[in-house]
Amino acid sequence: MKNSNYFILSLYILLLINGCKSIVTKQIKKNSIVEEVEAKIPPFEYRRSEQDSILLKRFLGHYKDIYNKDSTQLNYYSAEIFYEKDSIFKVINLYGEYVGATYNPVAESHIVYRNNLYKEYISGETFRIDKLSPSKYLLYTDDYNRLSSNFHFYNVTFNNDSIVIEETREHKNFIYSFIDKKKESMDNYLEEIKNSRKLEKNELYQLGIDSTKVEVNEKYYRSPDAFLSRENPYYYGSIYYRQKYGDETMKVLQFNHNDTIKEITLGIVGGDSDSYKMTSEFVNDSIFIQSLVNQETIVDTNDTMGYAFDSIVTKFKYNERFELDTFIKDTFKYKKYQFKKYGAPAENHIYYSKPIKINNLECYWETKVEITFDDNKKPLKAKNITRKLINSKTRKTLLISQPDMIIRDEKSLFYSSSDDFKDFNFDGYADFSIYNSTSSGASHAFYDNYLFNPKTKKFDYSKKLSGSEITVDNKLRTITLYYNMGRSYHVEHIIHYDLKGKILFEEKFIEELLKEKNADEYYYLKTYQKIKKNKIILKEIEKEKI
Repeated sequence: MKNSNYFILSLYILLLINGCKSIVTKQIKKNSIVEEVEAKIPPFEYRRSEQDSILLKRFLGHYKDIYNKDSTQLNYYSAEIFYEKDSIFKVINLYGEYVGATYNPVAESHIVYRNNLYKEYISGETFRIDKLSPSKYLLYTDDYNRLSSNFHFYNVTFNNDSIVIEETREHKNFIYSFIDKKKESMDNYLEEIKNSRKLEKNELYQLGIDSTKVEVNEKYYRSPDAFLSRENPYYYGSIYYRQKYGDETMKVLQFNHNDTIKEITLGIVGGDSDSYKMTSEFVNDSIFIQSLVNQETIVDTNDTMGYAFDSIVTKFKYNERFELDTFIKDTFKYKKYQFKKYGAPAENHIYYSKPIKINNLECYWETKVEITFDDNKKPLKAKNITRKLINSKTRKTLLISQPDMIIRDEKSLFYSSSDDFKDFNFDGYADFSIYNSTSSGASHAFYDNYLFNPKTKKFDYSKKLSGSEITVDNKLRTITLYYNMGRSYHVEHIIHYDLKGKILFEEKFIEELLKEKNADEYYYLKTYQKIKKNKIILKEIEKEKI
């Protein structure tokens, strides 16, 4: 019996040992399989000389291979490169999803710096990069899920062969990147209201509006359009319309940040034939502009329609909470006349600039531009441009410039610049100079110059000082006129002034390229003249062979 027990015990131990060997063997085999799999997927090799499209294709393929061998059920399906201009690095945004019963998207930001693709990556998609210093950058990321966005911010410092990634709360206004419609024109507001849902009185609490204070003719509509392309519980906006007085429609943004609501008027249309209109624009991540235009009919005949426009442009600074702070408010005026010229539609536009003070006189520019149209009613080049400088107090014309100027931007006609006003004759008064594009050529710039007359308080056209480029030397009290008629004729005319602004004397340096008689040789004829009281008192001529 005792021997029998020993036999059974020995048999049990033998079976246990064999079982352990079997388990160890299976584990060794499993480890061999893992090592074998890892050996099949080498680390991703970054090639600096590759085009972005090829890099993305290889990068995405690399991570798809990992997914096929991995059991995390993470599927990568696309990748994009993101970087700012003159950036020392690139970010590869990798996009994927967790495969399961519920769709759940995922994104990763992988950093490429110099010749390395770093193993350290940031969860979420990088959508903005701010340069803080030559080696330090702020990355804005969205670690979104299927329900909402989750914004995070990281300081990334680049060393010689390494990077340091640190999460931070410091950041600038990033909401601008996600504003769907940055410019509001109110051109299609009637169609937009048709697509909006009318709110009943008992629903106005959704907008924070006391229904007991709503007038009978007021109507409210909630727009289905999203204000932001990405939202989360801390940042989201909604848009609604308010109709009042039967002919006024207002488009309003309600923005919610951490349960604090701000309202901003995006646009207004109202009055007879939409006689007043407000538009708006989010220019960048810190500037918001509202433009209110009032229109009045001033001419209504069979031949001509005329309109006067008064505009108020208000510029605000705003932050990610959409708090507005006014820093510039400008007013502009212009008129428009519509008529027919030679049977074709045409328009005269008259622009009134902001006031400017010249020679202690407050004045403004009035610019008249004629615009013609092609058969498709598209505006052609502006012509017949005239410009007047008008005394704001007396409404008298101080200066009428030659009917030639270049308009690169209509908005510039609303602003007055003192850059074209300089004292050319040292009499203590500012004079005026303007480029003449018609008379100028490839080798010669032609300027029209006007001298201020303190007796008449007007600017008189100076034939003597016009037709050339002009420079002023305040130390030497001289002006120099340059005439360049191609390669063959050059004149430098220097006028010297005394302390009272009167001409002391003049000097002319003339250089002509001439051909020798009966020969194919050329020479320069150089002439020097000294002039006093319009008489040549000294003349020297020099011939220089080429």
